[in-house]
Amino acid sequence: MLTTMRSAHGNFLIDAVPCFSIGRFFAQARVFQSRATAGQDIEICASFDLPDFGTEAEAISCGKAWAVALIDRGVLDIVIDKPNLAQDERALKSNDDARAELLCYLVVAQLVAMARTGEWLRTDHLVESGRIWCKANGAHFDWQERIALGQIAAEMAPQVMETFGLTRERSLVPLFRDGWMLDYASPVVCGIHEVCRVRLERSA
Repeated sequence: MLTTMRSAHGNFLIDAVPCFSIGRFFAQARVFQSRATAGQDIEICASFDLPDFGTEAEAISCGKAWAVALIDRGVLDIVIDKPNLAQDERALKSNDDARAELLCYLVVAQLVAMARTGEWLRTDHLVESGRIWCKANGAHFDWQERIALGQIAAEMAPQVMETFGLTRERSLVPLFRDGWMLDYASPVVCGIHEVCRVRLERSA
């Protein structure tokens, strides 16, 4: 019988119970945030494409490590308080707008990760970040396009960090409002977005 496991990490809850099949334990992880207003834990993201192991303990450890790394790099903080964009004055107008905003988000996510941990986001975390952003914003990009945007973000992040002087976490705080939403009233956010837009136009 599989163990039930939901543990707290920061402001999040991690469920790392694995799936058992063909004699192997397949690691997986689901990340929740407790919402008092909703009266329940809201699932923020999940991964069901992790390695398999011979023991349940190994699979749980792998799933939990994946979730902890995602949380510690600040990926989830940027989207946890995202409101319904049907009520947002910046509702997405086209795929081009959405693509530029997603790229901007991924670049900033990279900067947050570097400022917090000294390391850039791994490819799987970038892909997951893109999926989370799409879900929060009602955008629809397939996994191949999210991977492509993630690769562009990884290429752009070091130059953006140097150009805008965003080397420390405290320099990134003014880029956000209302619980880690990107603040497009910020000249720096607008500047990063413009760099992203031009980069996408150039590669079109």
